[in-house]
Amino acid sequence: MARKKIALIGAGNIGGTLAHLAAQKELGAIDISVSNVGVRDTRPLLDITPDLWRSVMNTNLNAAFYLARSV
Repeated sequence: MARKKIALIGAGNIGGTLAHLAAQKELGAIDISVSNVGVRDTRPLLDITPDLWRSVMNTNLNAAFYLARSV
């Protein structure tokens, strides 16, 4: 059986979520999922505010978590 592959970009937003659901409906179960997202801030540690830190952690950790849950 031939396998199909697609790239879903922006899975962290509502448009990406809808695209994911449409692809899963058309193609069936997802066999492999790759979370390739990350941000960083190159400022010195003492210049990074708690809000900025939360934003970076939200992207770097939560994106992978929510992608894994959605599969």
